[in-house]
Amino acid sequence: MKKYLAVCAAATLCFSLANAQEAEPGTGAELTVVPRIDFGGSFPTGNGVSHKGDFNLGNSSLYSLFEGNLTDNLSFSVCNHWGSFAWTEGSFDSEPLKDLYKYTWRSDWTNWCDWAYLGYAAGAFNFTLGKQVMFLGGMEYEDYDYDCHLPLMSSLWSNFAPYQWGAAAGWTNDSENTTLALQLTTSPYGERPFGSGLYSYGAKWTGEYGPLSNIWSVAHIDTGDGFYDLVSLGQTVSVNDDLGFTLDWSNAVCDENLFLLHGHSLYASANWAACEKLDLKAKCGMEKLNGFSDKFWTAGCAAEWFPLSESRDLRIHANLAWRGGDGIGAVYATIGAMYYLNLHIGK
Repeated sequence: MKKYLAVCAAATLCFSLANAQEAEPGTGAELTVVPRIDFGGSFPTGNGVSHKGDFNLGNSSLYSLFEGNLTDNLSFSVCNHWGSFAWTEGSFDSEPLKDLYKYTWRSDWTNWCDWAYLGYAAGAFNFTLGKQVMFLGGMEYEDYDYDCHLPLMSSLWSNFAPYQWGAAAGWTNDSENTTLALQLTTSPYGERPFGSGLYSYGAKWTGEYGPLSNIWSVAHIDTGDGFYDLVSLGQTVSVNDDLGFTLDWSNAVCDENLFLLHGHSLYASANWAACEKLDLKAKCGMEKLNGFSDKFWTAGCAAEWFPLSESRDLRIHANLAWRGGDGIGAVYATIGAMYYLNLHIGK
């Protein structure tokens, strides 16, 4: 969810999933088509394991991102998810993603469309309307889905349904290093986007202060049986332009049935641009349910190589991770490639 033009500089800072570059003033758009293919395997470890592992297609997928400016103040962004093979949280198997084109019992019934919203900027204030990401997840939610390495992600990122219909409004200070925003969206627990009457209310603080940056948020989510107050605190320390460290904490874990469970998630990561063509990443994390002593652990690394001399449109990548707890786990290894096909439209 980053690395491409922002449809509107202020709106993107507040509400876009992208940590993107600014678009030129005026009208114009860019269509990006992103095919990704992964090949990997999982190898169970621990006591009581009776099978030898499996082959999977990792984060193999096809996405498109269409965004741009309709006027100097009005922008749009649409991300479509045309196909995918999903790595399944909590199992050693990989299975096709649920049908992207049929109604599901969750309010993300348009699964083929991750987000589609309009953004409007008026001075220090900006607004978005449409399907968008909820205010949650800290820094982990800043990357595009197709850029991510699934075995390294938290259960909240892997299992929750953050793309919801709604509106948001934000204010950015004169120094453009602080943004405060409020949001109203449908609840992921609703059967239809608006028919269930379940909603989520969110607030977010985004800041960038020298080497320190943060995304802190709280979402008041109607589950149908009361409200869950999901708190996410994400912060990054940039040592220099090439090296940064991130810490994300949330007061929840999420099971594979998409339910939030009371607990704690803590993930630390390091990102290093070793050279112009090579990025290296490492990540570790712990998740724990309230009332239980067992912890779930994640640890792994990834390498991303950009072989084209004049761009970073082609990416060759590999990742290795271990996930487990309570005496059982698995090692995941994946290699793959993806390509960003960029088509400019208009100005």
